[in-house]
Parts: sequence; C-alpha cells; structure tokens
Amino acid sequence: MAKINLNKLSSLELVDLYNRLNKVLFSDTIEDKKRRIEEKSKKWLDKGQYYCEKRLERNISMAEMGRFMGCSAKKIKAFETGKPVQAPYFTEISYSNALRLFDLENSADKRK
Repeated sequence: MAKINLNKLSSLELVDLYNRLNKVLFSDTIEDKKRRIEEKSKKWLDKGQYYCEKRLERNISMAEMGRFMGCSAKKIKAFETGKPVQAPYFTEISYSNALRLFDLENSADKRK
C-alpha cells in the first residue's frame, strides 16, 4: 500500500482525496438500499402482520396505536405492511410496549 504525505498535497488535492475516500467508505448507492430492502422485506412483512393481528384482536385502530406509540397512523400502516420504516427495531419495541400498556390499562379498568 502506498503512503500519502498529506503535507505535500495542495488544498485541491486534499479535497479530491477526501471526496474519493468518502465515496469508498460511505457509499450507499440506490442499488445497495434496494438490495437491503429486498433482503429484509419478508421479515418486515411477517413481523408487521403479527403485530397487525395483535392490534386487531384488541380492536385498536391504527390512529389509536399511533397515539400509544407517539407516531402517525401512516407509520403504523407502513410497519404492518412490511414497508421500510425509520428505526424498525425501535418501532417494533414501541409497538410491543404499546400493546402491553393497552392490556394493562384494560385489565385495570375491568378491576374497577
């Protein structure tokens, strides 16, 4: 591997080197994103359908679930239909906790 003496490079050469390194280190092409989405879409769909069934068993609307989770009904729909969502693992944990909270609130109401 060749050594580069950064002190001997001009400002333009440093900027060019920086840009080329960024492309190599942080490349996230559209094809890469599509490939990752395709690889995970079945898993996301399975999880989404599971949580959708749990929500429907409790007669919770998407809007109500969104309020429990602090997000929009649109995000709930995307999650349940296997579409990519931001922070999918956090969304799954939030969904699970929202179902537990709903169950706890309902069991407390029944005891009154």
